[in-house]
Amino acid sequence: FCIFAFARLSANRFFL
Repeated sequence: FCIFAFARLSANRFFL
């Protein structure tokens, strides 16, 4: 699993 994808998901949750 990619760390970049995890960072993206985290950022998405924060922005949401």
